[in-house]
Parts: sequence; structure tokens; C-alpha cells
Amino acid sequence: MDILSTIGHVIVSYISVYTLSIILGTGVLAWFVIWLYREWRKDERAYKRNAAYIRERQRKMEEWSKSFQEKQQNSS
Repeated sequence: MDILSTIGHVIVSYISVYTLSIILGTGVLAWFVIWLYREWRKDERAYKRNAAYIRERQRKMEEWSKSFQEKQQNSS
């Protein structure tokens, strides 16, 4: 009976360790997916912010270019 009891304890221990590993693995995977999503969103926001800044700079350069051309046409 000692051998059967020992085998039973080994099987139960194996099942409980397996179950805990699955639960912890699922938690780590969920945390990693959430972290990746947040990083992706952060990069996306930075890209949009930079794109808006570049559009504004281009608009100012075009205005400056037009005003410079008008000044040259008026002076000649």
C-alpha cells in the first residue's frame, strides 16, 4: 500500500504542478500581449504626432516660399 500511496502522491503532484504551470503561463502570455499592444499604441501615437509636426513644418515652408516669391516678383 505504501507504493500505491506514493504513486498516487506523485501523480497528484504532477497534475497540480502541470495545472499551476498552465495558469502561470497563461498569465505571463496575457501580460506579454497587453504589453505589446501598449507599446504598439505608443509607437502609433508617436508616429501620428511626428507626422502632424512634419505637415505643419511643410505648410510653414510653403507659406514662406510663396511670400518669398511674391517679394521677388514685387521687387522686380
